[in-house]
Amino acid sequence: MKKVIGIKNRMQGIRCLAASVIVLVLAMAARVRKDNCPNPQQSVPVSSECPGSTRKFASVQVMQGDTLWSIAEDYKTGNYTTKALVEEIRQTNGLGGDKIMAGSYLIVPYYD
Repeated sequence: MKKVIGIKNRMQGIRCLAASVIVLVLAMAARVRKDNCPNPQQSVPVSSECPGSTRKFASVQVMQGDTLWSIAEDYKTGNYTTKALVEEIRQTNGLGGDKIMAGSYLIVPYYD
């Protein structure tokens, strides 16, 4: 009987350890995922497109008649082209094409 109790205690210990490892892995994965998401208030250095500039993000509500091109035109600064900004808006928001819906929100990068 003593041997059976010892095995049960070990199994409970192993289950507890496994559950702890799973929780730790999920917490780390959530942290990595959170770190990769743009924060609308975040400022990050820009690559060579706009030397000396800072990339920021704005949350923009899509209005009736808006297009990615028109939104990019509103937020375009410096030597950054509208076409390049449209592509960056697509990438930032995970869009596969140009279709956007009125009432939805987009994260729009812009440069200081």
